[in-house]
Amino acid sequence: MVFAEGKSLFVTDSRYDLQAESEVDTEMFDIADTGKPKPLSELIKNRVSQDDDVAVDGSLFTKSMVDGLKKKLNIKVDSTMY
Repeated sequence: MVFAEGKSLFVTDSRYDLQAESEVDTEMFDIADTGKPKPLSELIKNRVSQDDDVAVDGSLFTKSMVDGLKKKLNIKVDSTMY
């Protein structure tokens, strides 16, 4: 999930599209399918500005993935654990 001002983003893959559409509150979340050609960094970048901080769950992302997000987003990315 990507939490942002306004609508947040629920990220899933195509295996769970139908379930997400029926169980996620689409008033609060847009649903993004990671199986489609947009990378996660682009989905995040479209929702944050240069002044925003991005926090990621370090138990779900490797250090190299976090470093890649930092580089691609060109903003502060904070992870509590790798």
